[in-house]
Amino acid sequence: MRRRVVDEHVERVERAGHGVDRPLVGHVEPHRPHGTRQRRDRRGIARTREHLEPARGELARDLEADAAVGAGDECDGHDPECDNPPMTVTSHDIPGRPAPPPGFAALTVAQGSRTVHVSGQVGTDEHGAVVPGGLAEQAEQALLNLDQALQVAGVTQQDIVHLRLYIVGWDPSQLEELGRGAAAAGAQIDGRGRPAVTLIGVSTLFTPDMLIEIEAVAIAD
Repeated sequence: MRRRVVDEHVERVERAGHGVDRPLVGHVEPHRPHGTRQRRDRRGIARTREHLEPARGELARDLEADAAVGAGDECDGHDPECDNPPMTVTSHDIPGRPAPPPGFAALTVAQGSRTVHVSGQVGTDEHGAVVPGGLAEQAEQALLNLDQALQVAGVTQQDIVHLRLYIVGWDPSQLEELGRGAAAAGAQIDGRGRPAVTLIGVSTLFTPDMLIEIEAVAIAD
């Protein structure tokens, strides 16, 4: 629609230059030789086209953005989807590189209007006490606490683009125990994406009895 308005305006100016349209009612032009007026009209048309060219480019970009959204409808500038396309998160691995642990990706690509940063969640219960057991039990509780934080922000597991795990005294031999805790939490959580992940071994956390802390970043509409 906007492209058509601009084009019609240019067409009216061009037609006016050939004598098809007349000036506005009440406008009286001083007498000038015919050749002088034609030269003036041509210069006016050229200036008008030059002035409208940026608008043409902007409209073309808007139409491309509309097509990318896939709506196929005209955008009047008041539709939130025009400024905030539907959020998507895609997970990818790196060809030729070892695959990440199951359930995780080497990288994620996200699009959305909100970025949610969840601070480190640990294996504590509703009273703030560290849950009994070892790494598996604390990992399970930390992931459940993380899910609750996501709900507060109005986002889901599928919106997570990156997880960062801090584990005390990390050793690869602990991977099986960590996986048990993650699986136990997953059985209690609806849906799960495949976020990018970073695991960092540390010497200690906030209190000596804490074994794991999990941060998250999510992208959502």
